[in-house]
Amino acid sequence: MRFLNILIQKYKSLLIKTEQSVSQAQVRLNRIEERLRAKWVVFKLDLKTLVAHLIAWTDPHFKGITMNYDRLKKTLTRHEGKKHMMYKCSVGVDTVGVGHAMTQPLSDRVIDLLLEDDIIIAVEDLRRNILFFDDLPEDVQEVLVNMSFNLGISRLLNFKKMFAAIAEEDWSEAADQALDSKWAKQVGPRAEELAGVLRRQSHA
Repeated sequence: MRFLNILIQKYKSLLIKTEQSVSQAQVRLNRIEERLRAKWVVFKLDLKTLVAHLIAWTDPHFKGITMNYDRLKKTLTRHEGKKHMMYKCSVGVDTVGVGHAMTQPLSDRVIDLLLEDDIIIAVEDLRRNILFFDDLPEDVQEVLVNMSFNLGISRLLNFKKMFAAIAEEDWSEAADQALDSKWAKQVGPRAEELAGVLRRQSHA
């Protein structure tokens, strides 16, 4: 339920911006919370489905629409098919997902969803491969997710000396090892910033 509460809070500001008054936004938000909590408990929605519901109920483009959103999704998926990799549709257009033509620019909403999904993948990769990941300070977890996001888990796992230093909580050495790499030379300021976060753990 903690994750659910975070999601609800995340979209409060969006609701207030898209309604004519704060009181109207609060009424609508209360309805959304009730529906989300009911679906979370009864249907055990996975992360992506829950986010999709949240977006549909808060997006101003859906305001006033009462159609069965779940049924529409299922029908479109059945008609279009679901593809996890890009393909050419019947008229030769690059397409992905459920009939999404890549000639269309990605909306900020879709970009944010893709980012959230990639972060989840990075965290899962780290948890599978670094047994002490969940025990690390939050800032260090964020550094590793950032590096995995950029490098991919396979390349990140080659930073064996950095991980050894992290395991020993030798933050200065971990920072040095992160910077002593081809990756650090390629990304420059990004690596310096992340190494700085590691070094500051010594004073935390």
